Amino acid sequence: MFSSIKWRLIIINFILVLIAMMIVGFTIVDRLDTQQVAAVSAGAIQDMRAISDSGTAFKFPRWTEVTDDLQEAIDDWRLSSEKTLYVISDRDHPVILASTVSANEMWKMAHALAYKNLLPTLILEGFNDKQGHEIVKDDDDSMRYMHVVYPVLDDLGSVRGLLYMITDLQGIDTTLQQAKIILTRATLVAVVVIMVLGYLLAIGITGPIRDVTKKAEEMAGGNFDQRVEIKSNDEIGQLGSMFNYLTGELKMNIGKINYERNKLDTIFHYMAEGVLGIDASTRLIQANPFAMRVLELEEKDIDQKVPELWDRLALPRDEKGNPTFKHGESHLALGRLHLNVKYAPFRNEWGDLDGLIVVLQDMTKERRLDAVRKDFVANVSHELKTPITTVKTYVETMRQMKLPQEQQEEFLGIIEEESERMNLLVQDLLTLSNLDYGQYQTEMEPLSVNGLISQGIHRLKWLREEKNHNIEVEKAPGNPMAIGQRDAVERAFVNLLSNAMKYTPNDGTIKIHVEEEPGKVIIIVEDNGIGIPQDDQERIFERFYRVEKGRSRSMGGTGLGLAIARESIRANGGDIKLKSVFGEGTTVKLFLKKLEEDVTGI
Repeated sequence: MFSSIKWRLIIINFILVLIAMMIVGFTIVDRLDTQQVAAVSAGAIQDMRAISDSGTAFKFPRWTEVTDDLQEAIDDWRLSSEKTLYVISDRDHPVILASTVSANEMWKMAHALAYKNLLPTLILEGFNDKQGHEIVKDDDDSMRYMHVVYPVLDDLGSVRGLLYMITDLQGIDTTLQQAKIILTRATLVAVVVIMVLGYLLAIGITGPIRDVTKKAEEMAGGNFDQRVEIKSNDEIGQLGSMFNYLTGELKMNIGKINYERNKLDTIFHYMAEGVLGIDASTRLIQANPFAMRVLELEEKDIDQKVPELWDRLALPRDEKGNPTFKHGESHLALGRLHLNVKYAPFRNEWGDLDGLIVVLQDMTKERRLDAVRKDFVANVSHELKTPITTVKTYVETMRQMKLPQEQQEEFLGIIEEESERMNLLVQDLLTLSNLDYGQYQTEMEPLSVNGLISQGIHRLKWLREEKNHNIEVEKAPGNPMAIGQRDAVERAFVNLLSNAMKYTPNDGTIKIHVEEEPGKVIIIVEDNGIGIPQDDQERIFERFYRVEKGRSRSMGGTGLGLAIARESIRANGGDIKLKSVFGEGTTVKLFLKKLEEDVTGI
């Protein structure tokens, strides 16, 4: 019974509706849970921030001396019953100083890291100046609790102490349970309705199909005078009309088959993959132009035995060395080409083995992209490893040794610098990702070229004074206007000017002037610095590529500046070109789209 199309339609509809409702229900419950938990976390942070900002006791340097004031401050807020707040002292002596829990629960001056209700990892994160939260499920009552830590900082930015809030999530869990019940009931109703409708629909579909099947059996016996009665204009009616049309157009379809065969021959001839046909006697019976070109075959090789081709393509052989015809895949390197070789046997109309079809896929570009990807991952890993190692080393030192305040501040400064370095790298990677996926924001606006130059020089005034550079600026007459995304253009120009300053010796000269071409404004930056070797100039805009890596890394930056500059400028319709003579200097041209005259008044 269930093998008929009628029941299959009913079952398929049932399964589809059930799956759809399950997916929708899971998504709704998960999203609701996520939003509710996020709201609880944000509310806890907001409460603790307000408590720390309003209570004068929290601004006292040593909280251990004002425990009563701290207790009074948090009691005044009268937090709701599902929220429990703890006040924890500084990192050196992390004890609980105050809490909204009654004092008979033995929390007073208890060691925070050993207190059973608190999470040590969250406390340690707080002492590292990180706001954090974590959901914990109680094994006794199976209830969930939100733990949130909020570090309170002193005027120097150091963590003075922590506020630790635990929120009961029973209300959220109750809401989620009610939502699940509602969704389950809705699913049951939907399933019942779809079963009834599916049954009625299946009856309307299978009746005409049985009629068409009976007529088709008559046609199989040679009677092409069959006609199907059309009762509707839907898909079933269209099937009947097509069946009637088929009986009168059979000869025409035979001609269409020949036409399709010609199309396939054309596709075979011009397809981007190589295709070879080798018969059971290892005779080459067919090859398209791509295969003949990469394998250096000639027309005379067709219909000839080419035994060397079998080994050249690494096709399979048996234990005795005879060619075997079976499915398989191999890889072939021909000079600079990397080919993926796929092969499979084909059979004649009687089912006998007739030969082997070989498909050659050019994987050269994919291999090159894979190599670029691996280099990129290696470079990112290398760039992140150094600051992470530095931060880890200083943190471990500060944990294991009691250092003077001055040295602690020095270590924290180094940690902050390395963190900023990692942040800059991540920001640069996000920018490149947006450029790669076409998500880069390019809100065009008019830009004053002369103003752009002046602003860039002003931003790098400190570097100019440090190296005592002589900057000669020849601004364009008439103040030409360009059009582009302001942040991208300003960043690109500052990056080019910064590189010119970094790699030009002290007391060197940097020249900036502007040229105009039809539809373009060109900012040219010339320096008499160390220059770039010829072999490196083609790769200078690659991501993470550095000339003399050790020296370049000492200059700062992530190695992504030029890559971001060029790609962002190209996204704005411009370009960056570079020319350099090693030991003499470098000239960089920044091409920008020129603002058309009829838009200048906007």
